[in-house]
Amino acid sequence: MHKIKDVTADTVYRTRDLPAKYYTKIAPRKALQKERFQQTLNEMQLKAFKNFLKKQFEDEGAEATERLELDQLVQQAELARQIKVRNEGKGMRIQKAPPQYYPGTRIEVQPIRGGSSTDTVGIPRSR
Repeated sequence: MHKIKDVTADTVYRTRDLPAKYYTKIAPRKALQKERFQQTLNEMQLKAFKNFLKKQFEDEGAEATERLELDQLVQQAELARQIKVRNEGKGMRIQKAPPQYYPGTRIEVQPIRGGSSTDTVGIPRSR
């Protein structure tokens, strides 16, 4: 019996699962990854905004762009995008959603008609 080890927190868990390892190695690495990811997103957003401003500058012209506020510029661009999308979709038919089937069958899922409570499900109302 003298050769059986005592069960302590250090012997029960794997080394990589110990809280000390997590707080000294894993958590800082995760924080660094999250920070780098956020930096990348910020750079992408800034690049997209710069491209947007260049495009608007070309569309509006130098004089008109100088007179406009940034909010007005964004609003005009959004309105132009909405008009473009509407004109592209004119005359097109709206696609009907494909039917949903129960898993593993070719039986279509049908909405249950009748009352909204569980005691009247599927029972038609009497007139």
